[in-house]
Amino acid sequence: MKPFRLTRRALGSAVCMTLLAGTVLFTSPTPVHAAAQGKDTLVFVNYRDLRDLNPHLYAGEMFAQEMVFEGLVTLGNDGKYHGAVAESWDISPDGRVYTFKIRPNLKFTDGHVLDAYAVKANFDALIDNKTRHSWLEMMRLLEGVEAPDASTFIIKMKEAYYPMLTELAVTRPFAFVSPNVMKDGKTKNGLTAFIGSGPYVLKEHVVDEYSVFEANPDYWGKKPAIKRIVVKVIPDNQTRILALEKGEVDLIWGKNMIDADALNKYRDSKKFSIAVSSPTSTRQIVLNTTNDVLKDKKIRTAIQHATNKSVISQGVFHGFEPGADTLYSTSIPYCDIDLKPYKYDMKEAAKLIEEAGYKRDSKRAPAVKDGKPLALGLLYNSNSVSEKTIAEYLQSEFGKLGM
Repeated sequence: MKPFRLTRRALGSAVCMTLLAGTVLFTSPTPVHAAAQGKDTLVFVNYRDLRDLNPHLYAGEMFAQEMVFEGLVTLGNDGKYHGAVAESWDISPDGRVYTFKIRPNLKFTDGHVLDAYAVKANFDALIDNKTRHSWLEMMRLLEGVEAPDASTFIIKMKEAYYPMLTELAVTRPFAFVSPNVMKDGKTKNGLTAFIGSGPYVLKEHVVDEYSVFEANPDYWGKKPAIKRIVVKVIPDNQTRILALEKGEVDLIWGKNMIDADALNKYRDSKKFSIAVSSPTSTRQIVLNTTNDVLKDKKIRTAIQHATNKSVISQGVFHGFEPGADTLYSTSIPYCDIDLKPYKYDMKEAAKLIEEAGYKRDSKRAPAVKDGKPLALGLLYNSNSVSEKTIAEYLQSEFGKLGM
């Protein structure tokens, strides 16, 4: 989990300390091969309720939205775009017009036809709430949408935009709901039910207790190997592990679901299996450059040099999360570039702080400039044991510099 999130506009610029976080699987041996063994129900656990699954907003759990809804295209593990609701598409020579051919005979799970007209109804609902989606450049450049017939959907852009398909492939907001569940043709004020066309159907939901998903028998694509998925809500980390040990759940999945100490404990277990993916996200501390202290680049650079990511990686995460020298993993497309990372160097950090005008009377004294101490506040998620540990470690390390 990222310690906090601020928009680019609010920051102006940012300097980050990152640790790449992989998705974690933590299971008993059986569920890993559940489909092969004919197991038709999988029980896994989440730390909170599904919340509002309306894919046109941003409150719900994305794993559930991926199960229930789909959009025009998807981005595969092979790095290529694949058709979902759209079976094919063409791009005009000037890159401004995208013409999608909608798969024939598609339906939402409530029986409503999923054709180009239904796709347009969804885009109309998104455009009606356009400012909410302004974080996507595609929405800013959107000129209009058309459905000239039931099998053709057209998107027109003000100018060519290279990442267009990538943005259409994100989990939300470009996923489609049945027009039957819209409120007066809109989705910004909620849905009457969570009806999509994805591989699973939400059959039962008891708030803060559990949810039941069943395979969609009419799904156009590859049918799910597991027919029924039960998601239990267990907020406490240790209680989740106990539930796994008792056989009450089959799977703990996700980087917010289990701490590194528990993973390390079961690293060589014969009863349980663990697996960690390659990096999928980045832990980051974002420095607010409008702050009187942090607007000085020397102080921001000093913080980079004073952050020992190797110690955090090994000491907090037992090596499960490697240190990151860049905001995005080099495995991400276009991110494998030659950047010189900041080295851990406390002497260089102290030198930069002094060059920024801060002085100390002794090693125990705070650094002071113009009568004001070098002081900063660090915001972190108090429900996360690892984030609290990282924050306390950094507080101690930065304290050595008079911060």
